[in-house]
Amino acid sequence: MKRSMYQRQANEPCEEIMASSTLIKAHKRPRVSIDLNAHPTETLKSLYFSSVKEQSTTTRPPQQHNDSCLDHYTLAVVNAIRSNDIETLRQMLEQGHSFQACNNQGEYLIHLACRRSNLATIQFLLDEAHVNPNVCDDLGRTILHDLCWRPQVATPLLEFLLPHLQPQLLIRKDVRGHAPFDYSRSHDWPQWNAFLTQSSTAQLICQPKQPKQQQQQQ
Repeated sequence: MKRSMYQRQANEPCEEIMASSTLIKAHKRPRVSIDLNAHPTETLKSLYFSSVKEQSTTTRPPQQHNDSCLDHYTLAVVNAIRSNDIETLRQMLEQGHSFQACNNQGEYLIHLACRRSNLATIQFLLDEAHVNPNVCDDLGRTILHDLCWRPQVATPLLEFLLPHLQPQLLIRKDVRGHAPFDYSRSHDWPQWNAFLTQSSTAQLICQPKQPKQQQQQQ
């Protein structure tokens, strides 16, 4: 996926995440007939986000990324994430390496992991390195855009990520007007829809999200 356009501060979360109060409560979800072959974004909107207004996809003025964020985006850590080398990643963490790092296109390590890595690597980044998953690259793409771009349906990864994410990221568009599931393959939509319509998934989407600082203290 190509990366360019406007830049964002190193630890700045996505600016267009809306308050979770716009989300339909899990027990108040409408009883609607779901076509498993439908676009997953439409499924999400009908079940959880019927009151959410269409989001703007306008670009923003360029911003410089934090030098520390750029400095920690090294070839060594990129290779370790791509190869799911948890032992090396833990050694880097012990040595003080920050994993809240991005390249000069605003793509964070968590973006890379959601596109290329396994569940264990993503769990390490969130549970041990405590990275912020609610981030965007310079094209406004969230980690869910990368997750949906994977060649296979990755419901176990999404199931793990949902408690850590602002739910509106599921339908948030990038600056080109594409929501995450626009990057998924149409023949995979039945699998995605089957997962999104499960009652357990509804609880994950609708449960209140704690600030990252509180999560780290628990």
